[in-house]
Amino acid sequence: DLSNTQWTLMGLHYAYNALGLTSADTDFGTDALTYVRHCHNDTYINDLSLPGFPGTDGGLTYNPTGIGPLGITTDSWGSMTYAGIWSYTLLGLDKTAGGEIDTALGWIENENYSVDYNPPIQTWPNPCYEDPDDVPSGNFALYYYYATMSKALAMAGVDEVDGHNWKDELNKKLAGLQNNDGSWVNTCT
Repeated sequence: DLSNTQWTLMGLHYAYNALGLTSADTDFGTDALTYVRHCHNDTYINDLSLPGFPGTDGGLTYNPTGIGPLGITTDSWGSMTYAGIWSYTLLGLDKTAGGEIDTALGWIENENYSVDYNPPIQTWPNPCYEDPDDVPSGNFALYYYYATMSKALAMAGVDEVDGHNWKDELNKKLAGLQNNDGSWVNTCT
Protein backbone atom coordinates (compact mmCIF):
# COMPACT_ATOMS: atom_id res chain seq x y z
CA ASP A 1 0.00 0.00 0.00
CA LEU A 2 1.07 3.58 -0.61
CA SER A 3 1.02 4.48 3.08
CA ASN A 4 3.75 1.98 3.98
CA THR A 5 5.58 2.66 0.71
CA GLN A 6 6.22 6.31 1.63
CA TRP A 7 7.82 5.36 4.97
CA THR A 8 9.92 2.62 3.36
CA LEU A 9 11.12 5.06 0.71
CA MET A 10 12.07 7.59 3.38
CA GLY A 11 14.18 5.04 5.24
CA LEU A 12 15.86 3.82 2.07
CA HIS A 13 16.41 7.38 0.86
CA TYR A 14 18.49 8.22 3.93
CA ALA A 15 20.28 4.87 3.83
CA TYR A 16 21.13 5.34 0.15
CA ASN A 17 22.35 8.89 0.82
CA ALA A 18 24.69 7.57 3.50
CA LEU A 19 26.10 5.17 0.90
CA GLY A 20 26.32 7.82 -1.81
CA LEU A 21 23.52 6.27 -3.89
CA THR A 22 20.04 7.30 -4.93
CA SER A 23 16.96 5.09 -4.98
CA ALA A 24 16.80 5.63 -8.74
CA ASP A 25 20.08 3.68 -8.97
CA THR A 26 18.34 0.50 -7.80
CA ASP A 27 15.78 -1.99 -9.06
CA PHE A 28 13.79 -1.18 -5.93
CA GLY A 29 13.62 2.49 -6.94
CA THR A 30 12.37 1.58 -10.40
CA ASP A 31 9.80 -0.86 -8.97
CA ALA A 32 8.71 1.65 -6.32
CA LEU A 33 8.15 4.34 -8.95
CA THR A 34 6.02 1.92 -10.97
CA TYR A 35 3.99 1.06 -7.87
CA VAL A 36 3.38 4.71 -6.93
CA ARG A 37 2.31 5.42 -10.49
CA HIS A 38 -0.11 2.48 -10.24
CA CYS A 39 -1.78 4.27 -7.30
CA HIS A 40 -2.22 7.45 -9.35
CA ASN A 41 -5.71 8.24 -10.63
CA ASP A 42 -4.47 9.54 -13.97
CA THR A 43 -4.60 7.51 -17.17
CA TYR A 44 -1.53 9.30 -18.60
CA ILE A 45 0.60 8.32 -15.58
CA ASN A 46 -0.95 4.99 -14.59
CA ASP A 47 -0.71 2.25 -17.23
CA LEU A 48 -2.99 -0.19 -15.41
CA SER A 49 -6.30 -1.03 -16.98
CA LEU A 50 -8.67 -2.25 -14.29
CA PRO A 51 -12.47 -1.85 -14.22
CA GLY A 52 -13.06 1.75 -13.12
CA PHE A 53 -9.40 2.36 -12.37
CA PRO A 54 -7.42 4.41 -12.87
CA GLY A 55 -9.68 7.42 -12.71
CA THR A 56 -8.80 10.80 -14.15
CA ASP A 57 -8.87 13.19 -11.19
CA GLY A 58 -5.08 13.27 -10.68
CA GLY A 59 -5.03 12.26 -7.00
CA LEU A 60 -3.69 9.04 -5.53
CA THR A 61 -5.37 6.12 -3.78
CA TYR A 62 -4.28 3.69 -1.03
CA ASN A 63 -3.46 0.93 -3.49
CA PRO A 64 -4.45 -0.14 -7.00
CA THR A 65 -6.63 -3.02 -5.76
CA GLY A 66 -8.93 -0.65 -3.90
CA ILE A 67 -8.81 -2.74 -0.72
CA GLY A 68 -7.79 -0.60 2.24
CA PRO A 69 -8.59 0.67 5.72
CA LEU A 70 -11.83 2.32 4.59
CA GLY A 71 -13.18 -0.64 2.67
CA ILE A 72 -12.98 -1.00 -1.08
CA THR A 73 -12.37 2.21 -2.99
CA THR A 74 -9.96 3.49 -5.58
CA ASP A 75 -11.03 7.08 -4.90
CA SER A 76 -8.27 9.62 -4.43
CA TRP A 77 -7.80 10.93 -0.93
CA GLY A 78 -5.68 13.63 0.66
CA SER A 79 -3.27 11.60 2.76
CA MET A 80 -2.54 9.22 -0.13
CA THR A 81 -2.08 12.05 -2.62
CA TYR A 82 0.42 13.65 -0.25
CA ALA A 83 2.06 10.23 0.26
CA GLY A 84 2.40 10.02 -3.52
CA ILE A 85 3.98 13.49 -3.76
CA TRP A 86 6.40 12.59 -0.97
CA SER A 87 7.23 9.26 -2.65
CA TYR A 88 7.76 10.84 -6.07
CA THR A 89 10.07 13.43 -4.49
CA LEU A 90 12.07 10.72 -2.71
CA LEU A 91 12.38 8.91 -6.04
CA GLY A 92 13.92 11.98 -7.67
CA LEU A 93 10.94 13.46 -9.55
CA ASP A 94 10.22 17.19 -9.54
CA LYS A 95 7.28 19.51 -10.22
CA THR A 96 7.60 19.33 -14.02
CA ALA A 97 4.45 20.71 -15.64
CA GLY A 98 2.06 17.87 -16.36
CA GLY A 99 4.22 15.39 -14.45
CA GLU A 100 3.32 13.20 -11.51
CA ILE A 101 3.81 15.78 -8.73
CA ASP A 102 2.19 18.59 -10.73
CA THR A 103 -0.83 16.40 -11.46
CA ALA A 104 -1.19 15.39 -7.80
CA LEU A 105 -0.90 19.03 -6.70
CA GLY A 106 -3.62 19.81 -9.23
CA TRP A 107 -5.96 17.37 -7.46
CA ILE A 108 -5.24 19.10 -4.13
CA GLU A 109 -5.82 22.54 -5.63
CA ASN A 110 -9.10 21.35 -7.20
CA GLU A 111 -11.17 21.75 -4.02
CA ASN A 112 -9.17 19.13 -2.08
CA TYR A 113 -6.96 21.39 0.03
CA SER A 114 -7.86 21.33 3.72
CA VAL A 115 -6.36 21.67 7.16
CA ASP A 116 -9.68 20.60 8.70
CA TYR A 117 -9.99 17.02 7.42
CA ASN A 118 -8.45 14.42 5.14
CA PRO A 119 -10.30 15.05 1.86
CA PRO A 120 -12.69 13.66 0.76
CA ILE A 121 -13.03 11.30 3.74
CA GLN A 122 -15.52 13.58 5.52
CA THR A 123 -18.14 12.37 3.04
CA TRP A 124 -17.50 8.64 3.60
CA PRO A 125 -19.11 6.34 6.19
CA ASN A 126 -17.19 6.54 9.45
CA PRO A 127 -15.27 3.31 10.21
CA CYS A 128 -14.86 4.20 13.91
CA TYR A 129 -18.45 4.18 15.10
CA GLU A 130 -21.34 1.72 14.92
CA ASP A 131 -23.60 4.46 13.60
CA PRO A 132 -21.59 6.15 10.83
CA ASP A 133 -23.67 9.30 11.28
CA ASP A 134 -22.52 9.81 14.89
CA VAL A 135 -19.28 11.63 14.11
CA PRO A 136 -18.02 13.10 10.82
CA SER A 137 -15.33 10.95 9.22
CA GLY A 138 -13.07 13.90 8.50
CA ASN A 139 -11.04 13.25 11.62
CA PHE A 140 -10.04 9.74 10.51
CA ALA A 141 -6.24 9.55 11.00
CA LEU A 142 -6.12 13.35 11.03
CA TYR A 143 -2.61 13.72 12.43
CA TYR A 144 -1.30 11.13 10.00
CA TYR A 145 -2.82 13.30 7.26
CA TYR A 146 -1.08 16.38 8.69
CA ALA A 147 2.25 14.50 8.73
CA THR A 148 1.99 13.38 5.11
CA MET A 149 0.71 16.79 4.00
CA SER A 150 3.50 18.78 5.64
CA LYS A 151 6.27 16.38 4.65
CA ALA A 152 5.13 16.21 1.02
CA LEU A 153 4.67 19.94 0.53
CA ALA A 154 7.95 20.78 2.26
CA MET A 155 9.90 18.19 0.25
CA ALA A 156 8.32 19.35 -3.01
CA GLY A 157 9.20 22.97 -2.20
CA VAL A 158 5.57 24.14 -2.17
CA ASP A 159 4.94 27.30 -0.12
CA GLU A 160 1.33 27.96 -1.15
CA VAL A 161 -1.51 25.73 -2.28
CA ASP A 162 -4.19 27.51 -4.26
CA GLY A 163 -3.40 30.80 -2.53
CA HIS A 164 -3.19 29.23 0.94
CA ASN A 165 -0.05 29.55 3.04
CA TRP A 166 -0.33 25.97 4.20
CA LYS A 167 2.41 26.29 6.84
CA ASP A 168 0.66 29.15 8.62
CA GLU A 169 -2.77 27.54 8.33
CA LEU A 170 -1.54 24.17 9.58
CA ASN A 171 0.35 25.82 12.44
CA LYS A 172 -2.80 27.68 13.57
CA LYS A 173 -4.91 24.55 13.22
CA LEU A 174 -2.51 22.44 15.29
CA ALA A 175 -2.30 25.13 17.98
CA GLY A 176 -6.09 25.15 18.18
CA LEU A 177 -6.31 21.35 18.47
CA GLN A 178 -3.67 21.01 21.18
CA ASN A 179 -4.96 19.75 24.53
CA ASN A 180 -4.20 21.56 27.79
CA ASP A 181 -1.56 18.95 28.65
CA GLY A 182 0.27 19.71 25.37
CA SER A 183 -0.87 16.57 23.53
CA TRP A 184 -2.95 15.95 20.43
CA VAL A 185 -5.36 13.02 20.09
CA ASN A 186 -7.23 11.65 17.10
CA THR A 187 -10.88 11.16 17.97
CA CYS A 188 -10.92 8.41 15.37
CA THR A 189 -7.81 6.48 14.40
